[in-house]
Amino acid sequence: GYSVVIFPEGTRSEDCSIQRFHRGAFLAARELGIPVLPLYIHGFGYALPKHDFTLRHSGLSLEIGRRFSVPDGDLAAFTRQVRHQYQETYDRIRKERETASYVARLVRDNYRYKGHDAQSECRRVLRQTTFDQVDRMTGEEVMIPDAGYGVYPLLVALSHPDMKVTAVVEEEDQYLTATRCQAVPDNLVYLKKDEV
Repeated sequence: GYSVVIFPEGTRSEDCSIQRFHRGAFLAARELGIPVLPLYIHGFGYALPKHDFTLRHSGLSLEIGRRFSVPDGDLAAFTRQVRHQYQETYDRIRKERETASYVARLVRDNYRYKGHDAQSECRRVLRQTTFDQVDRMTGEEVMIPDAGYGVYPLLVALSHPDMKVTAVVEEEDQYLTATRCQAVPDNLVYLKKDEV
């Protein structure tokens, strides 16, 4: 009569992506003859990032999938198949929820203690008109000249994780501020003006 919650990754990822699943949860379900109910939690990685102890304001959502039983046979292959299904569903959820206005709070948190000029850039950039513009962006790659302290490129990169964002920064102090943000994703590259 008990319900057991198991996180098959075993830990949280640093970039909120789905990591490798461990087989233990599926082995236990098969051995006990009980079904698995998949749950997709979105937003927790933004509310409490890995290696951080500060709980942040973030929108959380929970989507409930279809219950399934673990078949006999190759458990490793089945675990990989379930992981791929999770990745596809989670990617869909991220595309629906992680709009520019959603990630704006994360961007703002990254510039909270970066000085007056960087915070002024946050106030100037993080507005609804900018959010609408960023949400309409398409393509595989974008170059942002004169990126200032990097607020706009960070917003674009977090809103479009499949887009490669290259940002050119004019001054050394702006470059250092932009590159030292905690949330700089892999799809964002900052260049100094003399490197272009």
